[in-house]
Amino acid sequence: MKITKKGRQTMNMIYDAIVNFTIENLYPPSIPEIKEITGINSTSTIQMRLLNLELEGKITLGSGSRSIKLNGYKLVKTD
Repeated sequence: MKITKKGRQTMNMIYDAIVNFTIENLYPPSIPEIKEITGINSTSTIQMRLLNLELEGKITLGSGSRSIKLNGYKLVKTD
């Protein structure tokens, strides 16, 4: 599937939001939180871009509301 330039920008914005939120909170954001962070009003747009990110291997989606796993990141809590 070919992704447009605007679609790629949206994906990057969502991915950055997931990374930053996860680093700050030590757990991934929910879709409503992604909507709030990015200003994207459409849940279906976010879901579609999350699927694209999963197809690219950047994330893994699970079945819960906070079930986004960042591939290539390891969360380690330090003192």
